[in-house]
Amino acid sequence: MVQDAGVFSGTLREALCYSVDRPVSDDELHRVIAEVDLTPFVQSLPKGLDTVLANWGGSLSGGQRQRIVIARAILRDSDIYIFDEPTSALDPETANTISRIILQGFQGKTVLIVSHELNFIAQADHIVVVNLGEMAGAGSHNALMQNCPVYRNLVEEQSYQEVFGA
Repeated sequence: MVQDAGVFSGTLREALCYSVDRPVSDDELHRVIAEVDLTPFVQSLPKGLDTVLANWGGSLSGGQRQRIVIARAILRDSDIYIFDEPTSALDPETANTISRIILQGFQGKTVLIVSHELNFIAQADHIVVVNLGEMAGAGSHNALMQNCPVYRNLVEEQSYQEVFGA
C-alpha cells in the first residue's frame, strides 16, 4: 500500500477485486466491506457494488479510498502486508478507524507499518526506530520509552504538539 491509495476507474466491485487472483462472491465482498466499515457508504450508492467510481477514485474521500485498498488487501489474504503512512492526510476520527482496522484485521499476519503517527505505532508489537538512516532502537513502546531517547523525544514532541497545537 502506498501513501496515495490507488483506486482506478471502474465499478466499486472492480476496485475491490483489483489484483485478487480468484473469484470473489458478493457474500465475501459484503463481509470485507463490513470489516472495513464501508457498509453505510456502499448502501448509499445507487447501484451498490456496481456503481461506477469517478476516475482514480476522485469522488471518494481519503478514508473511503484507504478502506477500499485495505479491503482489497484483506481479499488477497497474503501472509505479509506493508502499509506506508496509511493514516496520513486523514482526519483524526478516520485515522483512528483505519488504525483499528489494520491492527485488528490482520491478526496472524506479518504487518509492516511505516508511519510518523506515534499514537498508531505505539500499539504495534515491535517497533523499529530509524533516525538519520540508522536504527536508533527497537522493541515495544514501553521499552523504547525507557531505552531510546530518540523515540521518547519524538513521542513527547508529538504529544506536546497534539495538546497545544504548536
